[in-house]
Amino acid sequence: MATIWKTQVASLSLVDGQKRDDVPEAGAIEAGEDMPPGSAHKGNLYLLCQLVAPAETWDLISTHIINMAIRTFYGTTGSVTASLRQAVLATNRYLVDENSRSLAGQEILAGITCVALREHDLFIAQGGPSLVYVLHGGELLTYPETAETPQEMSAAQPLGQSPTPSVQLFHCTVNSGDTFLLSASHLPYLAGQDQIEETLQKPSPEDLLQHLETLVGTGDFSALAIRLAEAQITGITSVSAPDGEAPLSPPEPADALPDEIAGTVESSVPQRDTGTAEAPYAGIGEMPEHEDEYEDEDTWDDEPTGPPPGLILARILEVASFSLSYLLRGLAKLVAGIGAVGAVVGSIVGPALEGLGRGIVGVSGYLKRGFLAVGRQMLPGVDTAPSKTRQAQARPQKPQASGSSTRFMLVGLLVPLLIVALAAGFWFRQTQARHVRVQALLQQGQDALRSGPSLPRDSARKTLAKAIQNVEEARRLDPQAEKAGQLLADLAQTLDNVNQVSRLTALVSLDDYTAPPGTEPHRLAFGQDSIFVLDIGLDRVLRYPRTSATGSTQGSTVLQIGQEVGGQTVGELLDIAWVEPGNGRTDAGILVLTKDGHLFEVTKDGQTRQDTIVQTDTWKDVKRIDTFVGNFYALDAGAAQIYKYAPTPEGSYTLPPEAWIQTGQEATGPLVDMAIDGNIFLLTADGIVSKFTAGEKQDFPMSDLEKPMTSTKSIFADPDGRFVYVGDPTEQRIVVFDKEGQFVRQLRTKDGEGTTEPLGNLVSVAVDEAQQQVFLLTPKHLWKATMPDFGS
Repeated sequence: MATIWKTQVASLSLVDGQKRDDVPEAGAIEAGEDMPPGSAHKGNLYLLCQLVAPAETWDLISTHIINMAIRTFYGTTGSVTASLRQAVLATNRYLVDENSRSLAGQEILAGITCVALREHDLFIAQGGPSLVYVLHGGELLTYPETAETPQEMSAAQPLGQSPTPSVQLFHCTVNSGDTFLLSASHLPYLAGQDQIEETLQKPSPEDLLQHLETLVGTGDFSALAIRLAEAQITGITSVSAPDGEAPLSPPEPADALPDEIAGTVESSVPQRDTGTAEAPYAGIGEMPEHEDEYEDEDTWDDEPTGPPPGLILARILEVASFSLSYLLRGLAKLVAGIGAVGAVVGSIVGPALEGLGRGIVGVSGYLKRGFLAVGRQMLPGVDTAPSKTRQAQARPQKPQASGSSTRFMLVGLLVPLLIVALAAGFWFRQTQARHVRVQALLQQGQDALRSGPSLPRDSARKTLAKAIQNVEEARRLDPQAEKAGQLLADLAQTLDNVNQVSRLTALVSLDDYTAPPGTEPHRLAFGQDSIFVLDIGLDRVLRYPRTSATGSTQGSTVLQIGQEVGGQTVGELLDIAWVEPGNGRTDAGILVLTKDGHLFEVTKDGQTRQDTIVQTDTWKDVKRIDTFVGNFYALDAGAAQIYKYAPTPEGSYTLPPEAWIQTGQEATGPLVDMAIDGNIFLLTADGIVSKFTAGEKQDFPMSDLEKPMTSTKSIFADPDGRFVYVGDPTEQRIVVFDKEGQFVRQLRTKDGEGTTEPLGNLVSVAVDEAQQQVFLLTPKHLWKATMPDFGS
C-alpha cells in the first residue's frame, strides 16, 4: 500500500519588510502533473535557498538554483538520501564555478534546504546556512539538531566557498496534522523557541506565515510552510523504477536507515551527471540564459583538426591573465617589504597592484567566453551552433574561407572594444556588489538591534558586538552609507545597556604631568575644598582648589622632599590621606607619610607641621595609609595587617597601634590599596576585593561582571556615598559595586574622548557622589569628569 499526502503549502518572501507575490527562492514539486515522469518513487520535494548576490540578479540566480536542484534530485539514480545530497552538491558546484570568475568580496554565497517527503518519511538535506522546523505530534524538532544558539543556527559555511562543502542529512517520521517549515536561518534572532512552536500550531500555513511576517518586521525573510492535511492510501504496493534503474525496495524503517543520514557528511565534488536534463517544471520560473555556460566548455562537436581557434585563444588568455596576476601580487609583496620606505609605498601601491591582478583574473573569464563566441562564429572550421553531445564520427573539414584574413582583422578591431566594454561591466558589477554587501551588513545590524535585547545576556553581547563589526565594515565599504552612523550609535548604546555600562561625560584635563622630567603621579585625595596629588617621582604634594577644578590649571606644591618642617627634614614620600576631625582630633588636613616613617601634615589653611607617630619600626611593608573620623590606618602588606592609630587632641598618633584585622581573618593576595567608610575594603593586584567589619571578613561576591578584573591598583569608598569604586585599567573601566558586593555598573569614557589615557592608565580614582564628580589620576594627567546618574 502506498500513501499519497494531501498537503497545504504556502510560501513567503519579504524584502525590506514588503511581501512579494513571487517567491523565486522557494520550490515545491508534489505528486501530480508537475512531477517529472517516472520519478514518483522519490516522493514530493520542497526547497528553499537564501542568497547573498547582487540585487539585480538575485531572483534569476535563486530560480536557477531551485530548478537545478530539482533536476538533480529527480535525475540522479539511487536512494532519496543520495539524490538530496547530489542536489546540494550541484548547487555548490554552480556557485564555485561562478565565484571563480568573481573578485574577492563579490562572491555569490548561498544556503539551501532540500526536503523530500515519501510515505511517512521526511528526508532533509542542508548545505550552508539553513533551518528546518518540524512540528510532529506536538513536539518541535529543529534541524540542524546540534545548533543550540541563534549564532550556531546561521554559522554554517555558505555554499560557493569551497569545492568540498559540508552536507548535513537528517531523517524523521511524520503523520497527518504535522507541519514542517523551511526558514531563513536568522529566524532564531527574531523569535524564541516558544514563539516558533506557537507559530507552527497556527490553523493553516497561510496563518503561520502571516504570523511570521509580523515577527520579521522591516527585514528580509523567506520561508516555505507545509501542513500534512490527510493521507490517502492507494492500492499501489510498488512503483516501477525509471528505465535503466534497478527496481525500488520498500522504504527502510527509521532504525535501519544508513548511518550517513544521522549527521554531517564531508564530501568531495562528484562527477557531473551526464544524463539528459529535464526541462524546467511548471510554476518554478524560466532558466537563466547563462545556464549553458555551466556545462563544460568543450562539449561541441569533435573536429579532426584539433581544438577550435577560439578555444585556443581563450586558453592562452586565461593562462596569461593568471600569470600576470601572480606576477603583480608578487610585486606587491616585494614593494611592501623594502624596509621603511616599503612600509609607506607598499601601503599605497601594494593593494593597487594586487587589486589589478585580481581584476585581470576576473576580466579574463569574460574575455574567455567572448573569444569562444567570436571564434565559433568568425574563425574557419568552427560551427556557429555547437551541439550539446559529442558526435560518434568527425565531419569533413570545412574549406578555408577566402575572406579569412579580413575576419582576423575584424577580430583584432573588436578585441579593444570588447576589453573596454568588459572593463565597464566589471566596474558596474563591482559597484553593485559593494552596494548589495553594504545593504546586507546594515540589515544584519538592524536585525541584531531589534532582537539583541531579548536574548540571554551572553548571546546578546555576542550578537550586538558582531553587528557593530558588520556596520563598521559597511561604513568602510561606503562612507556615505545612509543611516550607518545612527545605527552604530544605537547598537553601541544597546550593547552598553546589556553590559550595564554608563559613560562619563564632560571629561577635562586639570593638569598635565609631561613636564618637568621625572614626574610620577601616584595617589589622589581630596578634602573639603581641595584636591591633592602625590608625585613620588619628584617627591612632592600638589594642591588644586576645588573651585578652579573646571579646566586646565597648575597645582601648587605644599610639601616636598628636603623641606624643613618642625626641625625635621622631609624624606622620600610614601603616601597621602585626607583626615577629618573626630575622636579627639580638632582640625582637618592632608597627612603625608615618608618612607622613613615620619608623618607630616598640611592643614586646610596651608600650615605645615610634623605629626608624631610611633612604632613605625615594626612595620614590614606599608603600602597605603587612610583615615576615618580622625583615626589613622596603615596597610602593612608584608604582615597582611592593618594598624589603627587613635589621635591625641594635638593631632599626634603617639598611642600604641591596634592590629585591626582579627587573627585568622587576614586577606590573601598581593594587597595594593584600601578604602574606609566605617568598613574597610582591601584590594589585591589581581582584582579581588575583601570587606572587613570590626576586623572580621564579610562576603563581597562581585558577581555578574561582564569580564572579571585581572589587574587593579585603586579602590575608593566615600563614607557618605552608596558605592565602592575599583579602577580596572586593563579593561579601561571603573567597576561600581554596592557596599554589599553586588555589581552595579561599569563606568567608561565616551569613544574617542581622551583616547585610552583616562582609564587605560588609571593609577588612582576618587569620587564625589554628592557633586557627581569623578577624579582620575594617570601618569600624564589629572582628569575630571561628570558621573552619570545610574539610579539607586
